[in-house]
Amino acid sequence: GLILAGTTFEGYHALRLQLNTYALRREYLVMCQGAVGPQLEAVRFGIGSTTIRVRRSIADDCGKPAETYLRVLLHLMRLSHDEARALGLSAVAIRIRTGRHHQIRTHMLHSDHPTATDAKYTLRAVHMRVGPCRPWLMQ
Repeated sequence: GLILAGTTFEGYHALRLQLNTYALRREYLVMCQGAVGPQLEAVRFGIGSTTIRVRRSIADDCGKPAETYLRVLLHLMRLSHDEARALGLSAVAIRIRTGRHHQIRTHMLHSDHPTATDAKYTLRAVHMRVGPCRPWLMQ
């Protein structure tokens, strides 16, 4: 993510004030797996971390509060001869209010739309391989 630094005492405290009052807007464009529905506008779920060897964030009611706001921009579908293998992606504009560790990845996985080609936060059963030679259709 982006790292902000204040080069003066006043600049540092001005940045801290913006972060603490949520005045600083953090917006992202994310490709997610599947067709994200328009009803999914916000994810408000706490984020904790696993205690296993590889640190990974998880959606957890007892975790630190986290808010993610979404707006679906478009859907892409890749057709195949086998309808069961048809794959889809959604382009989603995301704005986070809080900035927790791996917040976007965790909230999208919790919403059943993990970020595309994210090996750390995608279940193997739904992991996609996007190749340049395969056409996609915009919907």
